Amino acid sequence: MSVYLIITQSDRPDLTEVIKSKFPDDYRVIAPAQWLVSADMTPQSLCTQLGANEGAFGRIMVSAVGSYYGWHEKDLWNWLSLKEKK
Repeated sequence: MSVYLIITQSDRPDLTEVIKSKFPDDYRVIAPAQWLVSADMTPQSLCTQLGANEGAFGRIMVSAVGSYYGWHEKDLWNWLSLKEKK
């Protein structure tokens, strides 16, 4: 499974609801307009799965997370570690 970072231009509670419904055990909200999703698909197919093609949620970017570093909640690092091992 890959971990993807999803970023939108502004907070999208409607997109959060779609992510929750499609990936109930495989997502994390990082901050408003920022999510992590663990999925076995490409960034393009993830956008399609979310219904985010053609601007449905405004500007959106989906990027595979290959390496990371920073200062955040311990739960986030634990989640990333678990999802990388799948």
